[in-house]
Amino acid sequence: MHKTFISYHHDNEQEYKEDIIKEFGEDNFIDKSVGDGEIDRDLDESRIMEIIRTDYLQDSTVTLVLVGSETAKRPFVNSEIQASLRDTKNNKHNGLLAVVIDEIYDLIYTTIKCSCGCEARTKSPFYDIYIYRI
Repeated sequence: MHKTFISYHHDNEQEYKEDIIKEFGEDNFIDKSVGDGEIDRDLDESRIMEIIRTDYLQDSTVTLVLVGSETAKRPFVNSEIQASLRDTKNNKHNGLLAVVIDEIYDLIYTTIKCSCGCEARTKSPFYDIYIYRI
């Protein structure tokens, strides 16, 4: 059975996280997250990833990143993603899935018309602000 760790901005996406857990069942998720002050930001990045991998991600096999307007500003989102993809002796890497929150989807992707008349979605200039920085 896969266990999922959810990386999200606590102030903005808490409700989304709770809805996902409610919809798919608590047993499928690792309900741990890095709180303010729990990890010293002055530590070396490899040590931060080791702490996250061992203390927060250890029992998970999938990491779900909820991408909202302030996700890139979270202090440890990059470390959570990197730690999820890191293979160590004690922990295999996780699968990684990013989900863009509805409120910013239209900021990140714009609709273009193809020469055949059909429509397609492509990245907007805001893509780099919300996605690339993560």
